[in-house]
Amino acid sequence: MNLKELLLRIARIKALGWAIGLSFQYCSFALPFDVVAETQGAICFRHPVPMQPYHYLVIPKRRLPTLFDLAVPEHRNIVRDVLETAERAIGHRTGRYKLSANYGSRQDVMQVHFHLTDLAVRSTDAPDRNAKHMLTRDALTASILETCRQQSAAVQRARGATLQLELVRTPEGIMWSDAPHFMVEGR
Repeated sequence: MNLKELLLRIARIKALGWAIGLSFQYCSFALPFDVVAETQGAICFRHPVPMQPYHYLVIPKRRLPTLFDLAVPEHRNIVRDVLETAERAIGHRTGRYKLSANYGSRQDVMQVHFHLTDLAVRSTDAPDRNAKHMLTRDALTASILETCRQQSAAVQRARGATLQLELVRTPEGIMWSDAPHFMVEGR
């Protein structure tokens, strides 16, 4: 087991969630991960135990245990930084990507974090700019906050849930191609 795997095991101890959050808030520069993208409010690095070749974590640099601690109006800039950090991590790699955050029984580390994965649907074609859900980063930030507000009670009653977003990188730039939605696990 390497250092990164050991840190992940420690991070999964729910009682230590506060320490994990504080380490990202105050010591993100000292963590033993190869940072691929960073903004003032979020950091992105390769998942210590990736489930697929392109599997990264985007984590706010603030102690926020769950998605619903993040998704409040006063954290609008942090949500925006998470989205911008994901965009920077993708860089110029064209394709479709998923950004997802787990909640409840699906969340194994008590610091909100987003998984950035490649959907492996490669396309250099521009997305349909007339599609119903093509959103800018600012519009998506507002949509995430509103979706969490609307779905809060139902999701928090569920055993677990995952917030999912999709983005497309073309030679022309990045577009968020789907409004945020929750996949909810039994009640």
